[in-house]
Amino acid sequence: MIIVDNREFRSKTVKELFKNGIDISPGQLSVGDYIIGDVCIERKSLKDFYDSIIDKRIFEQLKSIKSNYEKRLLIIEGESGERNIHPNAIKGMIASIMIDYKIPIIFLKNPQETAEFLGVIEKRMQKKIEPIIAVKKEKNDYDSAINMLCSIPGIGLKNANKLIEQFKSIKKILCADEISLAEILGEKSAKNLIKLLDKEF
Repeated sequence: MIIVDNREFRSKTVKELFKNGIDISPGQLSVGDYIIGDVCIERKSLKDFYDSIIDKRIFEQLKSIKSNYEKRLLIIEGESGERNIHPNAIKGMIASIMIDYKIPIIFLKNPQETAEFLGVIEKRMQKKIEPIIAVKKEKNDYDSAINMLCSIPGIGLKNANKLIEQFKSIKKILCADEISLAEILGEKSAKNLIKLLDKEF
């Protein structure tokens, strides 16, 4: 199962995943574009990568990924793109991502290659979790709870695990007060979560 951020569904990569028959599930991810098991993956077109360096939004994105996931990956997709930035700045950014943020980078030619690569990761993760699921069915429930929490804005994998460990159940997490949630999520994220839960649609 690959969890795909709702905004990413407009991309050609998701269409290729469908073509390849890969099981995907939409979610509102606070960081990253794809979640496969415990791996967070950010996908950027080559042009978007250049633009994100210029407007500096990439730094906040990388910081969020690093603080929420131990396993992470940046995919840069495309062979050409408009470049209004010095080559040395691009090289420096790539070095910083890999060394300072400890996020591996892979360059892929097009959406087809990206979808195929995501499929390889998904198959590898399936091999790792199948024996656990076969022996302990409760692990599957735990994974479902983690995925549910990760789909809530402001909660990544790291915080999702902490919430489950602290409150023991989804119901207790959703019923927790802002002060208790802030001990794990921080005041801003806790406030936003309470506001989301109280919001009427």
